[in-house]
Amino acid sequence: MPFCLGCLALFFPRLACLAIYFGSNWFERVIDDFLILLAGFVFLPLTLLTYSWVLHQNGRVEGLYFVPLVLALLADLGLIGSSAKRTSK
Repeated sequence: MPFCLGCLALFFPRLACLAIYFGSNWFERVIDDFLILLAGFVFLPLTLLTYSWVLHQNGRVEGLYFVPLVLALLADLGLIGSSAKRTSK
């Protein structure tokens, strides 16, 4: 079941953010400011999920916990996964 939820979060991160926000107090325990939550939901939802996971696991971002955070940021910015080639005529 956790694997299915993880796949859901990768494919539909905003839906996963809404489900977590309304279904639990996960975000309330790690992120105090509602504006940061809203900005993360709008602009970087996968990074928001990863950041909250890192804070739950470690308490702060350091060491190897920095790697998934950077990968999520790159995925949100579109640098990972966009393999369309541009053709010029």
